[in-house]
Amino acid sequence: MSEFLNKLAKTREYLDYLEQHYENFQKAGVLVKEALKDEPLAQTYFEHGNSFQRSCDAHDLSKFSKEEFIPYREYFYPTDAESQDKRALQAQFNSAWEHHWQKNIHHHELWAKHDTVASDFSITACVLMICDWVAMSIAKQERSPREYYESHRNSIDLPDWAERILIQVCDYMEDKPVFRDWNDHG
Repeated sequence: MSEFLNKLAKTREYLDYLEQHYENFQKAGVLVKEALKDEPLAQTYFEHGNSFQRSCDAHDLSKFSKEEFIPYREYFYPTDAESQDKRALQAQFNSAWEHHWQKNIHHHELWAKHDTVASDFSITACVLMICDWVAMSIAKQERSPREYYESHRNSIDLPDWAERILIQVCDYMEDKPVFRDWNDHG
């Protein structure tokens, strides 16, 4: 197969992944909103009308930017020729990753260390981060958002209020069938 056709096939695979992650994020948004229905901090966020749905609809749009699309595709879905230069792939991906977390508030790297007091911005960011983790958990069917957090706790610096919201969502979700079923896979 030609390199052109290889790149085309790998791009389709990456687009399929993006579509699946987007769909999982939408499912996660419904679950997280339900999980937080009694959380006063989150209620102020959900009461802003359609802002939560708008945030869900716009999830990860930066992955289509010139700064992210090709580096992400080449890093996660490389052709044989592209995978030869691992150092270049890593450097390009690192730059794309930095761009991504700087443009998307659902990444704790952007806000957690600077926003230790719950504010409208930080609550929004925390809720969207949880949705992202839930979406990844749905796709992988191997670990819950709580397990992800606990296994990466040393590199995730969340304020107390954000950890409380995260744990509340995890407690709620672990009783849901989609999460209980994962225990059968482990």
